[in-house]
Amino acid sequence: MQLPYIITVAHQKGGTGKTTTAVNLAVEFSKTHPVTLIDFDAQHLATFFNQRRDTPLPMAQIDGAEAFKEYVEDLEPRLYVIDVGGFDSTLTRYAMIAADLLITPVNTDYMEVASLMRSFTKIIHAVQQAGKPLRAKVLFSRVHPSAKHAIEEAKELVESKGEFFEVFDTVIRYRADYDRAYKQAKSVIEYRPYGDASMEMQQLIKEIDHGKI
Repeated sequence: MQLPYIITVAHQKGGTGKTTTAVNLAVEFSKTHPVTLIDFDAQHLATFFNQRRDTPLPMAQIDGAEAFKEYVEDLEPRLYVIDVGGFDSTLTRYAMIAADLLITPVNTDYMEVASLMRSFTKIIHAVQQAGKPLRAKVLFSRVHPSAKHAIEEAKELVESKGEFFEVFDTVIRYRADYDRAYKQAKSVIEYRPYGDASMEMQQLIKEIDHGKI
């Protein structure tokens, strides 16, 4: 892995599984790499999760967009996982510009995917105009376990904007283990190592590790 490396988890709306994705990746990658977790979500759910862990991950306290811009100019050789709030802002765009990998969790609901295409495309285009050759890696998240046709339709829609988006092979389905693990301040793999949710998260980690890091 080439460190430092920044994974930014972002979407322009809430409730898509950003924090679930961010904290699970941060915890699991911390077992093999030095990791710093950064929480830019106004709800601070990643911070709340981390504070309750037996051994909390290192977290960076950064006050605002300009402070973050200075922060990334002198990074340590670590993996940084950023949980970005569900809104567009200067800080959100800086977190996207800094990213080596931008992950965008989204449900397969057609209206939600269409909304992503319309609004988030504009944000990514603005980032590209700033000189960053960035594409979002879409993660279908909180998907109904029986959904199949909807996944294919959503994937086709996302890939129609290939200059802005790619799609993970991994699909994160809606499973109670994610909520239960969060309540115990554990990754889903720590909570139930051989459960279906754990298998999905392990697949996502392998896909990121083999494809990007």
